[in-house]
Amino acid sequence: MACILLARFEAVTVTTLTTMNVHRLFLVALLVATKYLDDVPPARLCDNARELLRALSAVGGVAAAELEQLEIAMLMLLGFDMSVSPCEYHSFCVINCAENSA
Repeated sequence: MACILLARFEAVTVTTLTTMNVHRLFLVALLVATKYLDDVPPARLCDNARELLRALSAVGGVAAAELEQLEIAMLMLLGFDMSVSPCEYHSFCVINCAENSA
């Protein structure tokens, strides 16, 4: 799902993925996708979001504050549409598997 969100992001912005920004953008897409898919009771939602942000920040070597800013920017650019239909997921997988095997 994170790869689909990243592809959507690239389609709606002039930003292209480069070796200088791909890890930051992938981390943000992973953060957004994980929050969207995570089945957490509302009472634990804030704690889990903070833990996830800290973990991704540490793993990716990106400041938590920067990840938060990038998360907001990505959500706004994508119109807060995080849903991925099974058909869209399948199409994305087929296209990318064909590209990688060629």
